[in-house]
Amino acid sequence: MKSLLRSLQFDSSIYIPPISLAGGLCFAWKNHIDLEPVSVSKNIVSRLIFSNSVSTPWLLSTIYGLVLSSEKRYFWNNLHKYAERFNGAWLVLGEFNRVLSRSDRHGGREETSSLLHMVNALDSLGLMELSAQGLKYTWSNGRDGNSVIRAKLDRCVANEDWWELFPNTEIKILPIVTSDHSPIILNSDGGSFL
Repeated sequence: MKSLLRSLQFDSSIYIPPISLAGGLCFAWKNHIDLEPVSVSKNIVSRLIFSNSVSTPWLLSTIYGLVLSSEKRYFWNNLHKYAERFNGAWLVLGEFNRVLSRSDRHGGREETSSLLHMVNALDSLGLMELSAQGLKYTWSNGRDGNSVIRAKLDRCVANEDWWELFPNTEIKILPIVTSDHSPIILNSDGGSFL
């Protein structure tokens, strides 16, 4: 992970290792970014970001959406607490462990009920997906042929306040290298990624 972060020219990072083969979070930034810790847990890392381009701090939450149904309720409740406590621009980036539409999945069985839950949960938080460049699917089960499953489980979503602050934002989904998930790069200024 460290060599990947260096190759992308990031200066600092927070890494929460996976438990067995599940989970794990990496949040990396460049030194010119001024940020203040808000919270760190096994599945949500939140920081207030102070950008040169805007005078108002905004909240960035990097996430790992839990797999078990009992844990999902806890995860979504935590995101709702952030929404209630923070009244400004908010971006959530990471693995939601759910697809938003049927086109976000190739192979495997369809999960209509979880699809509706994800859409309703994001809507209740006032979060909308940002479009991304790069790969369509962000996760793969690593198999070939008829056994392959690919899905867009990782994404960036933001509230309306965030969209207004950063209308030129670009998101790039990189190829899968050291994980079964693609890294996501956020460039809130638009333009070149590196």
